[in-house]
Amino acid sequence: MIDLKRLRQDPDGSRAALLRRRDPSVGPLLDEILDLDRQRREHLVRVEALKAERNAASEEVARRKRAGEPADDLMAQLKASGEEVKALEHLDEMLAVPGVDAIHLGHMDLWQSMGMPPDMKGVFETIDKIATRGVAAGKYMSHTIRLTDDAVDRMGDYMRIGSRLFTISPMRFCVVSSSVVLAAIVS
Repeated sequence: MIDLKRLRQDPDGSRAALLRRRDPSVGPLLDEILDLDRQRREHLVRVEALKAERNAASEEVARRKRAGEPADDLMAQLKASGEEVKALEHLDEMLAVPGVDAIHLGHMDLWQSMGMPPDMKGVFETIDKIATRGVAAGKYMSHTIRLTDDAVDRMGDYMRIGSRLFTISPMRFCVVSSSVVLAAIVS
């Protein structure tokens, strides 16, 4: 059995001890274990941060209600952050579902389920985390890409994570295509 704490503290020493078994598959497995452990710890930090934000927002809702002020905006944020915490806590279970080979991440769907935060705050960071964990779990990750000036850069970022499937947002595609056609007709 591998002591994860020891492996984390002394990866080279643990690697040397395990390689004495003369099994060539040990090296890549240790790298994968360390990477998954790192991802798990990052995930726990994110979940704890979301819980802390949720607690602070809950206190603010209570303060507003006591003062007779509206708190609908905070209530919507609380609901969304609760859904995000649940999703992140159960992501490994979702990724382990047999027969599911690909997962599509639609940024607008995620934005809505996160309570439509202004400026898409936190949406793309959450997509990056889900995509990274999905690729690590051996899933094909798919993304919706809007045809904006940074579309190629975003596709490159997702490809560096390991994503390989992309769909173009049809609404934006129609708008861009129409403008190109109109520009061609006018000139």
